[in-house]
Amino acid sequence: MSIVRKNEQILHKESPLTTNEYIGNISHCVGLSGFGSKHTNHPKYPDKIRQPYVPVTLKDIRNLVDTPQKVPKNKAQWLIPSTYTGEEARTHKYQEEHGKYTLLWADLDVSPPTVSDLSALITEKLCCNYEIYTSRSATVDKQKSRLIIPIDNVLPGREWLVVQQCLNDWLAANNITPDRITERTAQPCYLPNRGAFYETASQRNSSNFNPLTFFEDDIEKKQLTIVLSKAKLDLRQEQARIKREQRKTTGDMGLIETFNDSYLVEDILLQAGYDQLNNTFRHPKSDSGSYSASVKDGRINSLSNSDPLCTGQGAHDSFSAFAVLFHQGDTTAAIKDAGDNWLKINGESWNAVYQRNYAQNKTMANSSDFDYLGTPNETPKKKAPLNFDSFILTGDSETMKDQMLADTFVLGEIAILGQLTALYAKPNSGKTLLTIHLLIEAIKAGNIKGEDCYYINADDTYRGLVTKLELAERYGFKMIAPGFKSFDTAAFGEYLTGLIEQEEAHGKIIILDTLKKFTDIMDKKLSSKFGRMMREFVSKGGTIIMLAHTNKNRDSNGKVIFSGTSDIVDDVDCAYLLDVSEDKSDITEKTVIFENIKSRGAVAPEAAYKYSAIVSCYDQLLASVSPVDEGQAQIARERIRTDALLSKNGDLIEIIIEIIEAGTLLKTDLINAATEISGQSRAKISSAIKDHTGTNYADGHRWEQYRGTKAAKMFKLLAMPQTITVFDDEF
Repeated sequence: MSIVRKNEQILHKESPLTTNEYIGNISHCVGLSGFGSKHTNHPKYPDKIRQPYVPVTLKDIRNLVDTPQKVPKNKAQWLIPSTYTGEEARTHKYQEEHGKYTLLWADLDVSPPTVSDLSALITEKLCCNYEIYTSRSATVDKQKSRLIIPIDNVLPGREWLVVQQCLNDWLAANNITPDRITERTAQPCYLPNRGAFYETASQRNSSNFNPLTFFEDDIEKKQLTIVLSKAKLDLRQEQARIKREQRKTTGDMGLIETFNDSYLVEDILLQAGYDQLNNTFRHPKSDSGSYSASVKDGRINSLSNSDPLCTGQGAHDSFSAFAVLFHQGDTTAAIKDAGDNWLKINGESWNAVYQRNYAQNKTMANSSDFDYLGTPNETPKKKAPLNFDSFILTGDSETMKDQMLADTFVLGEIAILGQLTALYAKPNSGKTLLTIHLLIEAIKAGNIKGEDCYYINADDTYRGLVTKLELAERYGFKMIAPGFKSFDTAAFGEYLTGLIEQEEAHGKIIILDTLKKFTDIMDKKLSSKFGRMMREFVSKGGTIIMLAHTNKNRDSNGKVIFSGTSDIVDDVDCAYLLDVSEDKSDITEKTVIFENIKSRGAVAPEAAYKYSAIVSCYDQLLASVSPVDEGQAQIARERIRTDALLSKNGDLIEIIIEIIEAGTLLKTDLINAATEISGQSRAKISSAIKDHTGTNYADGHRWEQYRGTKAAKMFKLLAMPQTITVFDDEF
């Protein structure tokens, strides 16, 4: 892949400007723009009102930064930083092939830096022009923002993607978490739109950014990675082809296992008409043109609802993808087709060989006292007597009693020695912090021995790992991390099996942080197999505690939902959901509620802990953890309920606030206007108004009701209270 160089001329209808002249002129078009997410000029959508896209200049962007729009998000102006403005301009595929890009941008929503800190970083490190502005939902303590950087190279779509990835990588390396959705060629960047809090920072007198020079080494590495990935895939495909051609016998594998051994999932996708970009794929019916499917560890996962492989059942292996794409998910039809046409043994179809061997085996079974279980080359095995005597446990009670562990608590009153426990929580809710705190308390109390505890830290930064490693050394438990001293999470099952076979499981405590690093929790088959393996370890006297994530969205009652299939929860002895509460009027501490959803043993049905949110180091953070009494826990539960309601009604709250700000104060008019703008029912609008009416902002109230003339019900907005900036770290 080649990157466009600075001296390349840009073909422009108005004038043949050089790249630097083109970008340097702030009155020239730097991208296309529209208003609201439904703005389109594509003929494929006749039900929508087609509108031409609007060209936008750097001057336009700067004017909006200085004087932002103030409209609901569904009417807000956006930008795609490409000068390709055809009918397909909002399609990733066409922008990738035809787009000419003039800007880089970043969307910073997760633990964002302050505008001033971000400005200082860009000014010092990149030394270029830029625009920073907070998004509409930003607050003083959470300054969500967008960053726009004019570049002095006009880049074609594919090359721009690489450079955009480099920018996000650079931000991540500077402890800033960018939204990677910006690495899509037709992803809209919403332009300045004033919210309750609005702040900006700009540099307009410097030079534009030269990404080809600044990211030169990173670009070369990415290009090399692409080349090596292709070579690796080519080699794997050739090895699979040789396997198919050299297969001589039925061997010891079934058809599906044989199919997965003979075909890569990439082979299936390409034969089904998918387009490939590195390890990502675009399905043939893609409307957006986005490479929304990715291959990892031999399995394909798709995030596009229009992709047949997006079945909600997790990632697909080769045979599963084959069944979905070629047989609409009919496994029986897929097995027949695969055995007839895709798999050969000595040039003969797999099914023909199998059927012939089956007939031979059946004849042997009918004519002798042998039970044939292998291939024709194996010696038949004599049938075992059909009884249960070899399985009887009677008489082994003393031996089994010696292996049984006392009901000793490992973590507070939520995890018992000799059990399999799962703790589910959202990222950054404090699950790691509380687990380490409770583990240390159990060691200090003498309930457990530190040398028996293995904490596998598989989801942390290097700095976070070192910090927690120091704690492990201080309190005597053992820390393990992937990539260090040859530990590999993919081989975890082998390590565990080794402990079981060597009878080393008894008394050992293993903590997995987090579960998703050890198995695919979205895959029912893999999750079930993983659960059985954990159960075998526990049956031998071991203890396993798994930290896992909850879904992004809550259920209809506002409660968090464990992520993945139900197989893990089905297999564990004990499971908790963790939810976090913050007092919005004084966010100096957080409270975490443990709610038990499954138990075997005398674990607590609920537990609550709090910790400080304004400390300056992890030791202080750990020291701040303390249990919470029932009164404080009830207050925390109410806050959680309030926060869930605010999240559920978020879009409607935003619309209602906009309408009140515009001067509509009468309840009936408010309901009518909100119904028209949102498209929601009057009943839902009325419910949202009622849910958030009151005088206490911390209780989720956003407006209060008062009596107008003739006792009319009127509304006015509540003022947002001042908040405190808190310490933010990985927990």
